[in-house]
Amino acid sequence: MPQIEAKLAAPTLLTYRIDDSRPVQLDFYAPTSYDPSANKYKTLVYFHGGGLVFGNRKSFLPVEFLSRVSSAGWIIISADYHLLPESNLDDIRADVSALQQWILKNHTTHGIDLSRVSVAGSSAGAFVSIILLSSWTQIKTRAFANFFGAVDFTNEVSRVGASHVGPFRASEILENEDIYKKYVDASTMGPKVWDDSSSAWDLKNRIGLSMWTILNGTLINLINGDFNVSPNPEKIFNPSSLVTADFPPTISVHGDADTLVPIEGSYALGRAYERVGVTHVMVSVPGAEHGLRPEADRIELWERVVLFLQENSE
Repeated sequence: MPQIEAKLAAPTLLTYRIDDSRPVQLDFYAPTSYDPSANKYKTLVYFHGGGLVFGNRKSFLPVEFLSRVSSAGWIIISADYHLLPESNLDDIRADVSALQQWILKNHTTHGIDLSRVSVAGSSAGAFVSIILLSSWTQIKTRAFANFFGAVDFTNEVSRVGASHVGPFRASEILENEDIYKKYVDASTMGPKVWDDSSSAWDLKNRIGLSMWTILNGTLINLINGDFNVSPNPEKIFNPSSLVTADFPPTISVHGDADTLVPIEGSYALGRAYERVGVTHVMVSVPGAEHGLRPEADRIELWERVVLFLQENSE
């Protein structure tokens, strides 16, 4: 691929759903030389990370990757989705369903080629991506890029917690525990959130809540609907269990030193694909932590993923 500057053009802000009389929105990134009246474009739906608890459609965008997708002539849709704990899995499912309907209704206006839609997600965004892949029936996706995804909750970290998460020490997180408890207490819980814009590195904000639930092994409680109740292992909502033969070819990219979302989850996803006979390419990145940063040091990796998407969308 030619050398590409890691930069995305300014997106168009669009609403794809209304909830509680408020818009749930997406950023629409048009490719260069965009002419929807004359052309139909390959389209990538992207979901951000944030532990299902924090972030928004602009958070932690993998710009090195997405800029290459855009330069290859693709439309990119980065969508907000409902966040825990104020919302639940049904809200996220409703987002995913509404997004499919929005695309079906607006594909002609925006030049979206319904026969060449793919999906990508980072961390918790891969979790949301699998909900999409398991539920969209009117649009058949062509490929899926899973970046260090939270796609399997049968590992030990998910069940019993971790000694540290990412760059944060347990002591840093636990000193704000009283703040986090207010988020999960029904008597002090706020309204639904899907466009969190709090500082991504201040542990007094929602990122701290996310790290806390991972540290103490309660994220699966939130996912399964009740923070105070540990779900029966047989009842845990586990994305990798949703894989069927209808899933598209998938590439998983994961650091083998990831302390936030262990790489074992992506391997488990690969085994689920193997059981149903669907292509799964596993890329383990030696020594890499969650987020695969710095992105600029991994250009060949991003180009490999773009090539995978291209090859499965022809």
